[in-house]
Amino acid sequence: MWETERTMASLMAENEALRQHVLKLEESLIMQQQKEDYLKQELAFLQQIMDQVPLLLWQSDFHGKVVFCNKNWLDLVGLEKDNVLSGKWKEVIHPEDWTNFKRIYQDAARFQIPFTREYRLRDPQGQYRWMLDRAQPVLNSEGKFQGYIGASCDITEHKDKDQKLQVNEKKYRELFQQSSSGIILHQTTNNSSFEFIEMNDQVYKMLGYTREELMKTDFSNICCDSSKVKEIVCELMSDGYSSEEILLETYLSAKSGRHIPVEIRFKNFAVYDQQYILWIIRDISQRKKIEEWFRQSELRYRKLFKFCPEALFVVDEEKILLVNKAAAELLGAKKTDELIGKASWEFVHPDYYAFCMNSINLMKKERRNVPPMEEKFIRLDGSLVDVEVTGTYIYYEEKMSYLFIARDITDRKKLDKLKYEVDESNRRLIEAVEYDKLKSEFFANISHELKTPLNVILGAVQLQEFYLDKDKELLLENTPRNIKMIKQNSYRLIRLVNNLIDITKIDCGYMQMKLKKEDMVTIVRNITNSVQDYAGLKGIDIECHISIPEKRMSCDADHIERILLNLISNAIKFTDKGGKIDVSLSEDQVEGCIVLAVRDTGIGISQDKQEIIFERFRQVDKSLSRNQEGSGIGLSIVKALVEMHGGSVGVKSEYGKGSIFTVKLPIRHEEESQDESLEESGWSNQIERINIEFSDIYF
Repeated sequence: MWETERTMASLMAENEALRQHVLKLEESLIMQQQKEDYLKQELAFLQQIMDQVPLLLWQSDFHGKVVFCNKNWLDLVGLEKDNVLSGKWKEVIHPEDWTNFKRIYQDAARFQIPFTREYRLRDPQGQYRWMLDRAQPVLNSEGKFQGYIGASCDITEHKDKDQKLQVNEKKYRELFQQSSSGIILHQTTNNSSFEFIEMNDQVYKMLGYTREELMKTDFSNICCDSSKVKEIVCELMSDGYSSEEILLETYLSAKSGRHIPVEIRFKNFAVYDQQYILWIIRDISQRKKIEEWFRQSELRYRKLFKFCPEALFVVDEEKILLVNKAAAELLGAKKTDELIGKASWEFVHPDYYAFCMNSINLMKKERRNVPPMEEKFIRLDGSLVDVEVTGTYIYYEEKMSYLFIARDITDRKKLDKLKYEVDESNRRLIEAVEYDKLKSEFFANISHELKTPLNVILGAVQLQEFYLDKDKELLLENTPRNIKMIKQNSYRLIRLVNNLIDITKIDCGYMQMKLKKEDMVTIVRNITNSVQDYAGLKGIDIECHISIPEKRMSCDADHIERILLNLISNAIKFTDKGGKIDVSLSEDQVEGCIVLAVRDTGIGISQDKQEIIFERFRQVDKSLSRNQEGSGIGLSIVKALVEMHGGSVGVKSEYGKGSIFTVKLPIRHEEESQDESLEESGWSNQIERINIEFSDIYF
């Protein structure tokens, strides 16, 4: 029993010990779970912090495999975490950067040192962005290398700015080197020495030095005015000086020993509290040559102006600015100073004020030169002098002014007057000789024109007397023919006398017009029809072409008939048998006139004779043995009558091919003349007018 009790007690003790062990184990498990929960909380908190940090964080193992990356890194590349951990992150690295990306990691891992690298990473939109990685090696408690932990930074904007800066630097450096002027960058120091930090190629070309030689050379040995340059540099270095540039003209000594005239512009500026002076050096050798040329040219022109034999005046719109010696002599001044400052109008004759004003306006507004014109100047003593003046606009003392050139033409005027008087005397002498010749020809022609019909009339009368005394039968047989001859030659005499009377009336102004409203179509058609029989006797065909149905206008019907009859009679007279005459009437609405034309196929008129046929007493054939009769005043009367109507007459002809006479009469509608007795007509009826007008034509 006691054995049983001991056994039970032993079992109970073992059971208690076991229970206590289980309790301790359970407590240990609870504590382990609490630690794990705490670690999970800490890890979650750390994960949350790393996702919130505005950095791209990542971690890799010994082999370079990514084992961690934060949310910002995932968002940048647009990948899921599992894809990154599985190695797909390599696909977003730019192919051109992958080799260098991997090499930098491997080289750093080999020595377990920190590294930085730049590469391009593709974002979700497919655009590559520049990234900068900075990584630190991770070691365990035993100091064994475990991998890297790093941070990535997006440096795309920085790279863009860097690239732009590089482009700008290249551009400005190229501009710096390609400048046609020499450029020197001078860094200011406390002392007054010239410490040049940069020069462009133009400086070396200008002076003939290499860069190394020029950088070692004391610039004071090159500049011929080094003291002035040092003074300018000290002035620019002073605290109170403004940023305005300073200009200096001096000479620089080239390596060859030649002195080069230059213009140096000094400009100070500051970069990060460091003061610099920019020198811009321009070779002005060509400008100096031009300036010297201009100086010599100005000297020559001053001498030319001073000693020019023509009078020269430089004026503005109010006063005289400059004159030469010849101008002073022209106006009667002893010195040029007596004229300078005086009003220019004091020396211009009042009759020529308007001309002078127009000349100035022409030069001022239109920038045109004034052509030579004659006028009169008033000298200081009040006398007048004839001058020929021309002008142009110039700039004098930076103001627009006017240069007038005057020439004394007093002697020329006297010579011109004498020449005119001689020419006038010669002209009158020639006219007198011509008039005397014309008068002789006229009287010879008139004598012939009077003598011929009188001889015919006398011969016919003598035949009649002969037949009356000897043979009555012959008297009866020849009387009609003789009467016709007497009548035709009487008409010739009447025509000649009437023409002489009319030409005298025209000269004296006594020829009057009886204006009435007449139909020109009817007048032209009736006259043309009336002369067709006369033309037919000579074997000539006359046609009439009228392009207007009716045209009533103010005119003198007798004068119109006489004009047309004269033109037709001339056409018949100088057209051979089988020829053709065309009379036309039309209207020119543009000129406001009617056009009457008589065209024939006659012998025509040579070009040199066409200008004189309308002159009085002129004939193409002046000989007394000519084929056709005429006094030479018919066409002159035609011209006078046409001009009395305000019209014109002309001729176009080619020798051997015919002529066309054209009369243009303005269409007028004036009041009719009331006084019918202004002029007594020399015509009894139209038939008689035709007989008289055609009296010198033998059919």
